[in-house]
Amino acid sequence: MGTAILWLPFYLAAHLWFGILNLLGGEFARAGFGNPYQQAVGLGTLTYGCAGLYLSYRAARAAVGSGYALAATITVCSGGFLLWYLIAEASYPHGASFFAVAAFLTVWHGTRNSQASRDLFVVGLLAGLMTIVRWQNILWAVPFVALEIIERGRRARAGGEELAALARVSAMAGAGFMIAVLPQLLLWRANFGGLFTLPPLMAGSQWWGQPLFLDVLFSSNHGLFSTHPLLYLSVLGIPLLIRENRALGTCLAVAFLAQICVNAAVGEWWGGAAFGARRFAAATFIFVLGLAYVLRAIALRPRLALALVLVPFVALNLTLAGAMRAGSLPAGSGIGFDRISATLYERVGNPFAFPATLLFARSWGVSPSQYDRLGEQQFNHLDIDVGGNDDRFLLRGWHGAESGGGSFRWAANTSSFAAPLKTPGVISPETDNVQADYSLSFDVAPLAHPDGQRQTVSVEVNGTTLDPVEIGPGRNVFTVSIPGTLLRRHLNHIALRHAWAVTPASIGINSDGRRLAARYYQLRLQRR
Repeated sequence: MGTAILWLPFYLAAHLWFGILNLLGGEFARAGFGNPYQQAVGLGTLTYGCAGLYLSYRAARAAVGSGYALAATITVCSGGFLLWYLIAEASYPHGASFFAVAAFLTVWHGTRNSQASRDLFVVGLLAGLMTIVRWQNILWAVPFVALEIIERGRRARAGGEELAALARVSAMAGAGFMIAVLPQLLLWRANFGGLFTLPPLMAGSQWWGQPLFLDVLFSSNHGLFSTHPLLYLSVLGIPLLIRENRALGTCLAVAFLAQICVNAAVGEWWGGAAFGARRFAAATFIFVLGLAYVLRAIALRPRLALALVLVPFVALNLTLAGAMRAGSLPAGSGIGFDRISATLYERVGNPFAFPATLLFARSWGVSPSQYDRLGEQQFNHLDIDVGGNDDRFLLRGWHGAESGGGSFRWAANTSSFAAPLKTPGVISPETDNVQADYSLSFDVAPLAHPDGQRQTVSVEVNGTTLDPVEIGPGRNVFTVSIPGTLLRRHLNHIALRHAWAVTPASIGINSDGRRLAARYYQLRLQRR
């Protein structure tokens, strides 16, 4: 309801304007929907977004000066995702959400230690407003409310005037909050039968037991830092803010971490069809403040600025030297920029997804770039044409792509692949959030052993091994059921463990020295 309330003045202005035009002879539809009303709502979003930017600028100006504050404000707006949601998709609530949070933080900071009931009532009102714009915004209020209680409680004497004042202002803040959220509660009662009856989509959308912290920050699928590397610098400014203003900086840091937790637990954590990490729009206030501190620190430390410029060039040179030593770059011919960029990507991955790329590479034993590629899309059903569209998914234990009766690859003793799976859309609030059950089908032909040894394959899902399946001679399709309790949100590690693998040369088939178990044509994961 909060976004509609904020848009209402612009909406009514459009309605009134077309009424006046009709009185003057116009024939404009005043049905409440259509392009003129949408334009009015978009203008409202732009207005609120600019107001939020001004409040952020003002806070940064008070902390580090107008020059750094202005540079940080303009840079965060144009170098992140906010500009898109103020202009290109202004019918989203993100501009209003940013403004509501910035207004709450500004008024809270301006009324700290105030004993005026009116001031605390307004703080509570703004806390309620930002909550009904986007429910996760209530987490911006939690650390600041805790700080207020702690600081005012320290000054209170048991049974004294200070304690009575604390109770009074707390009641006023609570009253303001409840008045602001009342429209939302009434809407829930009308639609779902109770004041506190959450919509099913909202109640069943959070996977609290399986948050994807690294992915929501570093995935190529709308990760906050991988998509908007500028915000790396903004977050680096948070420790500088804490050092200078411990109370404010700590509260902002805790609130930002809470936003990460909420966004990492959402079923569709990548935000669907979006430009960047849109669910972090309300954090723009802290991005501006953090970047302003970083800009001031760089300006005051020329050596730090010089290192930021020079270190990437040194790292680039050392990476290329390592690639040439490993043989992936030629020493006897020219190297085009396309080869340089491809080599860097293979050895480093997306540099702005660090450290997630490094952690993934060490854990799964593959190139850092694999994390970036696997993050591009999640699937309800995954169909891998082995030897064809498989580069993103295959991990260790596979030989080169071949063809003959279709594309295929030979598998060794253990061959693995990654499955980036979506979660079911809505989970009932009364049940635990678990992944759906799947079936894994594989089109496979085992190596024909001269001694007639039968081949079996055991499917291992995220470390749990299922019963082995015997794959007879010739090409056949086999299916294994995978219970959802073994599967994770997003990335799943699935290994195919064969009973044996030999080199064709050792059993007299041909001169092939590779260890082979079976050739795979297709791997298919189907949600059941």
